[in-house]
Amino acid sequence: MKNKYALITIISLIIIGVIIKIFSMSFWGDEGDFSNTRVPLSFNYTLIKSSSKDYSIIDKSGMIIINSFIKKVGISNNYISAEQRNSRENSKIANKYWVIDLSNDKVIGPLSFEEYSNAYEIYDIELRPVKDYYKNK
Repeated sequence: MKNKYALITIISLIIIGVIIKIFSMSFWGDEGDFSNTRVPLSFNYTLIKSSSKDYSIIDKSGMIIINSFIKKVGISNNYISAEQRNSRENSKIANKYWVIDLSNDKVIGPLSFEEYSNAYEIYDIELRPVKDYYKNK
């Protein structure tokens, strides 16, 4: 009788595990693989994937330069630009913008969109979704 209950318990746990996996794939997407979590942006800076939907930029020593919620990144010869969303996706608070000046490793931000677009030579920088940087990894 004990073997029967043990077998039923094991089968139930397997079925529950399969249901949870199917649900998580359909709801969040299958983004659980973090084997390729780092994408170099320049010699000194790297985009890292810290969870399925969270990205940060670190320097070559591993220090976090722009922490979490990075939505888009753009790279030119002189700058790395990043758009950072508010921590709450449905918030009415505007996104923040960051600029890393590659000539002197100066990090500028957070900036409003107006400050960002008026103060920096961003005409040659296309901000692309961070997931684009991981497509060919």
